[in-house]
Amino acid sequence: MDAARPILVVEDNELIRQALEVALQSYKLPVVLAANGRQGLESLDKQQPSLVLLNMHMPELDGWGFHRELQARGTDPPPVVVMSGAADAPGLANELGAVGSLEKPFGITDLLKCVRQYRRA
Repeated sequence: MDAARPILVVEDNELIRQALEVALQSYKLPVVLAANGRQGLESLDKQQPSLVLLNMHMPELDGWGFHRELQARGTDPPPVVVMSGAADAPGLANELGAVGSLEKPFGITDLLKCVRQYRRA
């Protein structure tokens, strides 16, 4: 995989954030981490991620708020994949207008399949 642009992980659970970072970096993929939607938006101001892995339930600015702000910027936003423990993660992704979803807990195989499918070069 071409690893020029980072994957932005927006997740409030530190253990999940770290696990995703380790997993993605083990495949030579650059990663940027954010603990909430506000930090995620600040990261977008500094770089253009190739993909956003977005948790929906977070303090400060949740996934819905992050996505609204992302769309309001009017630029060509990166693809967003919803990460959720909800029973209907695909439904949440569809409601949000995201390109896909990962239902927690998910494995490395599902993560990599998702990254390959949706990540922009």
